[in-house]
Order: sequence, then C-alpha cells, then structure tokens
Amino acid sequence: MKAVVVEQYATIDQIELRDIPPPSMEPGQLRIRVEAAGIGFVDGLKIEGRYQTKDPLPFIPGTEFAGVVTDAPGAPGGYQPGMRVMGMTRSGALAEEIVVGPAALHPLPDGVAAEVAASFRANYLTALYALSARAMLVAGEQLLVLG
Repeated sequence: MKAVVVEQYATIDQIELRDIPPPSMEPGQLRIRVEAAGIGFVDGLKIEGRYQTKDPLPFIPGTEFAGVVTDAPGAPGGYQPGMRVMGMTRSGALAEEIVVGPAALHPLPDGVAAEVAASFRANYLTALYALSARAMLVAGEQLLVLG
C-alpha cells in the first residue's frame, strides 16, 4: 500500500510517499480503506518533530480520516465491512489503509463527503474551541477570518 512516511523529523517538503506493507491487525481492530485524510497544524508540527509528543520514527502522519470498513473480525463496535466511517487517531491516516479500534470511529452518514468528514474532528473542533472557549465569541459578535 502507499503511505506518507516520515523517516526523520524534517520539513514537510522532505516527506515521501512510499510503498509499505499493509498494517497488521490485532484482536478487536478494524481495517479501513482510507478515502480521504485531513492534515492540519498538528500534523505539520509532528512531521517536524516540534509537537509536544514525538511519534517514534518512522511513522505515518495524519490524525483524521474517512473511509470504508474492509475487515472487521467479530464486528467490533458493531462495525461491518462496507460501512462508511470517519475517525480520528494519533497517527497513520495518510495511507491507503489504517487499522484502528472501534473507539476511534464514528459512522459516516449518507450524503457526507469523505473529504468533509476527514477534516471535521480535529480541524473543525479546534476552530470551534478557539472561537468559543478562547476568544469567547458570543451571539451578535462578528468575526473576520483572514486565513
């Protein structure tokens, strides 16, 4: 399978797409064919080794993804092959496949595009937190977003 692999902490332009073996599964895990993966500020920091925790090298970056369950021995969490899901994990989403436990997943409703779902949990919720808890934006105030 193809995956973005970080061999050493460096700038984003130094990471590469590689052919690697598919991830192995442990009992209670599911295999997901990734249709879309989000990449955000945290991923950039992790790739450069500047995040508050460091993933052991080599690693596959990416915390948000959406896709289809392809393997679910015992149907953990009620997930079955063919179900559309979105998920969030510590790393590994920038690959054709990811293996996660059911707690990392949520069913993806019909009509929600994979690329929308793959940017929802970390990026959208981080923005929501910034506006509500940090900036304390309230009804009636206006906000100008420049980037």
